[in-house]
Amino acid sequence: MHQDNSKLVPPADGPLSAQIKALRQAYVHSGGSDPGIIAQMVDLQTDAQSVEKNQATASAEARRKNPEHCILDSTREASQRGTTWELLLLEQQNQRLEEEILRIQWARERNQNYEGRHILDPVDSLGPAPYDPAAGFVIFFDLVLGVTASQKALCLVAALYSEGVEVGPQTPLPPVKCLPGVSSAYSHSLTPGNYALLSVKQPVPRVQPSSSLCLVVEMQAAHDLDVHDQDVQLTSSGWTCVELFDQYNQLHSGHWRVPVRCLPVQPSLNITQLNTIPQVGNMELCMRLVNSRDEDVQTLMEPDPSRTRHYKYLAVVG
Repeated sequence: MHQDNSKLVPPADGPLSAQIKALRQAYVHSGGSDPGIIAQMVDLQTDAQSVEKNQATASAEARRKNPEHCILDSTREASQRGTTWELLLLEQQNQRLEEEILRIQWARERNQNYEGRHILDPVDSLGPAPYDPAAGFVIFFDLVLGVTASQKALCLVAALYSEGVEVGPQTPLPPVKCLPGVSSAYSHSLTPGNYALLSVKQPVPRVQPSSSLCLVVEMQAAHDLDVHDQDVQLTSSGWTCVELFDQYNQLHSGHWRVPVRCLPVQPSLNITQLNTIPQVGNMELCMRLVNSRDEDVQTLMEPDPSRTRHYKYLAVVG
């Protein structure tokens, strides 16, 4: 059972840094464990402490210069002496921190259940549903996991095939640099190795459903970068294939973890045959297939290499 969201709200009084600390403690005690949110709260608390220290220094300086006003608080002093640019900047920083706290609270509450009612979450909102051929679908290329240390950059080339015949132009995705793998107690990734953060979506409108229609993705890698961190030469290093529709003409809507297979590219293989091709190390493509009506909700979700357990292997139907 989820905790009451009101427990995440810190007391209204007290220094801003204390409020942020209370919010972080309440978040952890209520079961929150997202390392990104926790780290952000720690950073905000540090910023708030710095702002408060600067405010105290400014107030002390004001009292030193205006001893007759020592019994007044800093707000009245600023009002009587005229607001300086420095104090105005501090107030703006305070406002920014308060707004950031509210944003974190909203993000946390959005992913909870409240009194048994489900709040829409991009991770949970995909699944079998009627497909609209006019609107089509959207492919979210999120991550490539299990990248080897020798691969410095990746470029994916995607195309649609039907019964081994290409039915649309090949689409190269923007090249991305490969990054060190996530190594943390908070990591929820199942695949070791480095990764490439793709964060690209590709709309595919006006496509008639067919169980023979599939997405073929070729992986091209650069093993060297020049002094400007640009790839020198891309060579094909693997490929994969995803069936897009089931026997009921429904899109395979979901978060999918797709193994990358050894060359050569063979678009005519069915999924059963594809699974006999050796995998390239531990390399996997994490992607989403989404009906167009779900695009806006899914765009809210940012790929996270430390949280990939919700990507599942697509079941093979014999």
